[in-house]
Amino acid sequence: MPFADKVAIVTGAAGEVGAAVARALWSRGTTLLVVDPDAEALAALDRDLGGVETFVADLTRSEDVAGYVARACELWGGVDLFFNNVDVEGPARLLTESSEADFDAMIDANLRPTFLGLKHTLPHVRDGGAVVNMASDMAVVGAVGFGGYAASKHGVLGLTKVAALECERRKIRVNAVCPGRLREVDLDAGVSIDGFRTPEEIADLVIFLLSDGGPLHHRPEAHVGQVAGNGNS
Repeated sequence: MPFADKVAIVTGAAGEVGAAVARALWSRGTTLLVVDPDAEALAALDRDLGGVETFVADLTRSEDVAGYVARACELWGGVDLFFNNVDVEGPARLLTESSEADFDAMIDANLRPTFLGLKHTLPHVRDGGAVVNMASDMAVVGAVGFGGYAASKHGVLGLTKVAALECERRKIRVNAVCPGRLREVDLDAGVSIDGFRTPEEIADLVIFLLSDGGPLHHRPEAHVGQVAGNGNS
């Protein structure tokens, strides 16, 4: 199995998509460090999987992020795969009604953890490894009332492109997935939703991008895997 000799870090592992990716990697024999701020939910995931290494961390704190990377290096000498997974939505407000605090909160919740994850983890990703960032459909489109969230996820996509270029010489693939939120179907208007519907289906795409068969980072179209789904991390 291509994952059996690999070390992986999954952040946001107590969320639906994070847990689905952790289960998929674990079932493939991957050595796994799962990270989340929710200690109780992490313990439940550990009981479910049995034998994973857990690390409780505030993903917005540089010290905590450096801590989980250091733990992986202490145990296994480095990292091969990294699912840099964080996804927080704020209240829906028009730009003109949003406060500076609302905007800053979205940047701090989504963009800062993605940056910190890349900053601290990339130096310890072994050559030929793979990274997948959690973006959103709003990394490529907008939506009324979600200015701060959309801006934070556009930033995630920008970081993904920069990281892909910076990691090219080390043959580390850096991609992002852009799940869409499930929306109601308007049968009268003939609108239908197609694509990914469950965390497990989103996890399938993440697993593909982390695999040795995933797209090479130097192909521009490979920076984003856009899927439709519930987007829960």
